[in-house]
Amino acid sequence: MIKIIIFDYGGVIGNDPTNYILRAVSRKFGINVDRIKAEFLKFNILLEKNQILQENFWKKFSENLGITDYKKLRKAWINEFKKHAKINKKMLFLIKKLKNHYKLCLLSNRVIFYRKSSITKSLRRTFPIIVYSFNVKMRKPEKKIYLYIVKKLRSKVQECLIVDDQEEKLFYPRKLGMKVIHFETFLKFKEELSEKLNNKNDLFNLVKKSSKR
Repeated sequence: MIKIIIFDYGGVIGNDPTNYILRAVSRKFGINVDRIKAEFLKFNILLEKNQILQENFWKKFSENLGITDYKKLRKAWINEFKKHAKINKKMLFLIKKLKNHYKLCLLSNRVIFYRKSSITKSLRRTFPIIVYSFNVKMRKPEKKIYLYIVKKLRSKVQECLIVDDQEEKLFYPRKLGMKVIHFETFLKFKEELSEKLNNKNDLFNLVKKSSKR
């Protein structure tokens, strides 16, 4: 029986504003989008696991792109994130309803400087347990982060359902015995959710209501 639902953030609850950021930075500094993306990805794992100081990252990232003032790049990057980062209101409404029936957890690979106050507050009100990769220095799809979350939740793997938009991040949860949902669209997610959870009649009505928001 499922007692706990573990949600990813990016691509499930909120959007991924990376493309907006890349295009804006490209226009501002006259650098090819693909080059910016490639240079950022060199640091992505280190950032998500908090294995590089923010100041050092911005300096090295700027240097690699040929930008002399790293503070201008940092400001432009973070401003674009704050401008375009948004929560899916239908998804959040459904999650809040699920909170009355299940223990909820947010498990996300996150870069420490990706914060938007309105989103942070909303997530804190919704999720009693939030685990970000930069806090625990582990990241999905590493097996150890799933073992960590199960221990933190004081649960059994069979009691957990995990929702993620990236299939590769569901490999270990499946192997460990968790139930999984590969999130593709909100509509498909609702259908899969009603199939997997307990008290299906009540949950069907709950899920149906969320579509009217």
